[in-house]
This record gives sequence, structure tokens and C-alpha cells, in this order.
Amino acid sequence: MDGDWKIVKEEAETIQKIYRLFLNGEFKNFNQFVKVVNEQGYLFKGKEWLYGNVRSLFKNKIYIGIRDYKDKEELISAPVPHLRIIDQNTWEQAQIKMQQYTRESIEEEEPMFFLLKDLIECFECEKKIKGKKIKRLGVKIGVYQCDNCNSVKYGKEILEQEVINHANKFFNDILSPMFKEFLSRVVDEQASIHKKLEQGLDKVKAR
Repeated sequence: MDGDWKIVKEEAETIQKIYRLFLNGEFKNFNQFVKVVNEQGYLFKGKEWLYGNVRSLFKNKIYIGIRDYKDKEELISAPVPHLRIIDQNTWEQAQIKMQQYTRESIEEEEPMFFLLKDLIECFECEKKIKGKKIKRLGVKIGVYQCDNCNSVKYGKEILEQEVINHANKFFNDILSPMFKEFLSRVVDEQASIHKKLEQGLDKVKAR
């Protein structure tokens, strides 16, 4: 037990040192900071830190004694003060500085909606093409890409717009005449009903 407690204490101290290093230093970008963390000899579960691990270190509220979890669709925050490693002021300063280096909001980024998810197939292997986010020139964009055929990749906006254009043409060419015919039939039926009603009223008046 004493050995386990020592490991936990060492991990907590490492996290506190990484926070101080981040707040007291100046870096060209967040990747450079991750590199400095590793150069300082700090380890993550016995290995070097990766970008995602360090970013999570500054996003996870568990380090200020708050645990977030979902109850159905509602996000609930529960205090767990015995797990607090970082004080509130240090946390908030880190969040502000994270924005400077990652150009991201403190809030979680909005999920990207893929209109054609699970609806299109790869023309080479005929497997479903998945929608995914990639980074290009520092900007996150959506693409449809086959996991088996890396060469099969389509820009999300272009492909979805093309499908929408074809769908509109389909409605104009096929459904519009049918819809007009339907409306014409409804109008005729309504006219027939009104005529019968008028005839019925005339008979009532005649009596």
C-alpha cells in the first residue's frame, strides 16, 4: 500500500510540475511544449507524453476535484475533492493559455454532422465509407474516406452538395408531375364534395 501511495504522490507532483512549466514558460506552439515536457524527463505511465495526453491533462476537470458524467442526455458535474491536485486559479490560468496555443474554445468543439454517414460505398471495395475529420493547413475539415482504400477520399462539402443537387433534380423530374397530379385530384374531389353539399342544402331549402 505504501508503494502504491508513493506512485500516486509522484504522479500528482509530476502533473503539478507540468502545469507550472506550462504557465511559466513561452512556447511557439503546443507541440513544442509537449517536447519540452519530455525533455524535462516527465513520464506518462512510464512513457513519453503525447500531444493528446498533455492536452487531456489540461482539459480533465478531475484534477480540480470535479468529475463530469452523463445521465442520459444531461451532463452532471460531481465534486470529488479528495482527487484534487490543481487549485482553481491555476486551472483557470491554464485554460486561458490553452486558448492561446490551440486556438480552441474552452468548451468542447461542436460535433461535425455527416449527411451521408453509412449511406455510400467505396467504388473499389464496396465497403461503407466513413465520415471523419482531418486537419489540413491547420484547419479541421470533413472528408468521406474508405478505411481500406486510402486513395478513395471525397471532400465532405463537395460530395454532400453534389448529392443534394441530384436529389433536387430527382424531385423536379419525377415527383413534381406526380405532386401536381395529386393536387389536381384533391382539388377535383373537394369540388365534388362541395357540389354535393350545395345540392343537399338546396333540397333542404326546397322543403
